[in-house]
Amino acid sequence: MPSSLDLHAASPFGTILYIGAGEAQDLGQFQDLNPQQILLVEANPARARALEKQVAGQAGIEILSVAVGGFTGQGRLRILNMPEYSSLRPFTGLSDLFPGIRETRQTDVDTYMAHELVSQLDLPEDRAHVLILDAPGVEEVILHSLIAHDQLTRFEYVILRAGIEPFYEGNKGLDALIPMATQAGFRAVGRSEEDPDFPQATLVKDPLTLENRALQEKQTTLEARLKTLEGTLKTAQARATKAEGAWKEVNESLKAKTSELTETTDKLTAAQARATKAEGAWKEVNETLQAKTSELTETTDKLTAAQARATKAEGA
Repeated sequence: MPSSLDLHAASPFGTILYIGAGEAQDLGQFQDLNPQQILLVEANPARARALEKQVAGQAGIEILSVAVGGFTGQGRLRILNMPEYSSLRPFTGLSDLFPGIRETRQTDVDTYMAHELVSQLDLPEDRAHVLILDAPGVEEVILHSLIAHDQLTRFEYVILRAGIEPFYEGNKGLDALIPMATQAGFRAVGRSEEDPDFPQATLVKDPLTLENRALQEKQTTLEARLKTLEGTLKTAQARATKAEGAWKEVNESLKAKTSELTETTDKLTAAQARATKAEGAWKEVNETLQAKTSELTETTDKLTAAQARATKAEGA
């Protein structure tokens, strides 16, 4: 739970989202910030009911009796005899800190992925919103969910409480969690070790880091586009070179065909000229033949007539 809420924002405070509210011992500090609303999320049904009674009649405070983890559905909450350390995950190193700690029972609880929960919240950009994360064992999956779906930067402040070491199966200590938030655009501005085994870090959204990240992403996108364009250009150049070679080949073939066509045309013209000349000569020969045939016919007729006269003379 937060040891203090010494927060300062340029804009009025909007929503304070407290995941793992427990007994909400710092509710008064939340209210001192004069936020629009306070949303207390508590997985332990008994503790959630106690919170309902605690805030009954107070405007602007809502209790959500759900767990937040790495999946959406029914989760199994492991309730310990030290209820503030109850978790969706089995504990490991806690017994070294608290030799008498033990699991008392398990209960099924409605569970949501963090980004699904936050995406349903109305978080106006003209307000400063605060996320308090005190969810033993599942801090990393909550951060990862919010970061991967661009939901963490909807908050101006993130207050993170976690074990100094991984005290639960598969989780990470605070010092391994802070870099996740800083890489997502936050800057660590405070640390409390009132509980040295479960220290608390305060992080504020850093516009310069976010701007640099946006510029880096833009540069990466532009470099990728440039690489794609270079590849497209190389492909186009290769196609152009291939097309030029093909055109040259076609052009040379066309020239050869044109030369053949010209030669054939010349031969055809010469043949036509010879044919015309032959037709003229044939006509001349034919006319001469006709004349000779006419003369021969006339001579034959004369000869026949002469023979007839000679035969007649002999008979007389």
